[in-house]
Amino acid sequence: LELDSLLKWAKGLVNV
Repeated sequence: LELDSLLKWAKGLVNV
């Protein structure tokens, strides 16, 4: 698991 990928994924959810 990459923290960068998780951050991008989390940001995507927040930007929904």
